[in-house]
Amino acid sequence: MPENGCTDEDVQRVLAALTAARGGAFLITHQNADLDAAGACIALQELLKQLGIPSRIGSGSHASVAARKLIDYLDAEFEVRPPNPGGLPVLVDVQNPDQVAPLIPWKRPVVLDHHPYAGPCDYQASLTDDTSPSTCELVHRLFEAAGAVPSSRAAAGMIAGMVADTMSFRRAQAGTFRAMARLLATTDVNYQEVLDAIHLEPDRSSRIAILKGAQRAELTLIGPWIVAVTKVNSFEADVANALIRSGADIAFVGAKKKGGFRITARARKSFIKSTGIHVYKDLLVNIEVIIQGSGGGHDAAASVNGLVKMDEGIKALLKVLRERLGDEGHGR
Repeated sequence: MPENGCTDEDVQRVLAALTAARGGAFLITHQNADLDAAGACIALQELLKQLGIPSRIGSGSHASVAARKLIDYLDAEFEVRPPNPGGLPVLVDVQNPDQVAPLIPWKRPVVLDHHPYAGPCDYQASLTDDTSPSTCELVHRLFEAAGAVPSSRAAAGMIAGMVADTMSFRRAQAGTFRAMARLLATTDVNYQEVLDAIHLEPDRSSRIAILKGAQRAELTLIGPWIVAVTKVNSFEADVANALIRSGADIAFVGAKKKGGFRITARARKSFIKSTGIHVYKDLLVNIEVIIQGSGGGHDAAASVNGLVKMDEGIKALLKVLRERLGDEGHGR
């Protein structure tokens, strides 16, 4: 498994693997692809084109509403469950191979992600860095290493991904601003136009889900922390974010999906900083066996997909959280 962070050697190995893919490449991203995933794939596809490598973009499921807006804005083609992916498999913004099901197209893939890769280690090359706020920043590093200049279209894709995954720069790092400044300085991309293109007003269904999720929420106090748990039929990420905005320190939201369910977790940065908890590595990963599933994510935002025992999985999450926090809620 690749270690956290990445080196210039990692960048060069990935670039060499991509350049050698004369038979083409298939850029595969996770289910319900978000803006970072879509933007990274679109920008990487252009880099490959500049290198003379044909490529396609796709996933095992449709992209999210926000990502579809970006895909339409940039006139990109996004294939859903293609029957014959073909070419070099490149996993983009994919922490776990289960996230691209039902696609199983790869032998020795190239991995590009800002999460630690949790799949089989038989990859051809890997560029993973969980200190990077977005996968788009890693794609920008590849452009620089290749000596390639992004077009305004590729720049728009990377900017959209960086804005989204840093929560409008609230979670940005120095590298984010360097990449953003370079894209704005070296291309004709219209920053405001990109923001307008990906802006998404919460629709009626999302607002209803948020209100129902809040109405059904069960609150637990552990030391100084407020823990919220609820279940909805859809828009679980929106509901989890709304619970955090409404006052919860950490929230777990379950939602049934076709063939299973998803449990989404969100936490305040102040909670993460004070307790040292990583919601995926310290919490969600512990229930994957119980729910017969897998997932991934960041310190304050993660999710797992499961097949069985959603309620039992949520109860186990609360138990693990209590054990991790201790009676006083200080963490350890």
